[in-house]
Amino acid sequence: MASENQHHVPKFILQFLSDEKNERVSVFDKHTGRTFVTSTKNMMAERRFNDFTFDDEWIASLI
Repeated sequence: MASENQHHVPKFILQFLSDEKNERVSVFDKHTGRTFVTSTKNMMAERRFNDFTFDDEWIASLI
């Protein structure tokens, strides 16, 4: 499950920005000035975005 893209914006919302047929979205990257087309699967998402780790010492201090 950790290898899946985890979205900053839910895919439910992104579907309204895409074409109806194949969930593709035109994107403009304002930092590079580049325009490209991508799927909603890759848009506003990154791998392991919602994953977190705890320091073992911190957990032990809570017990």
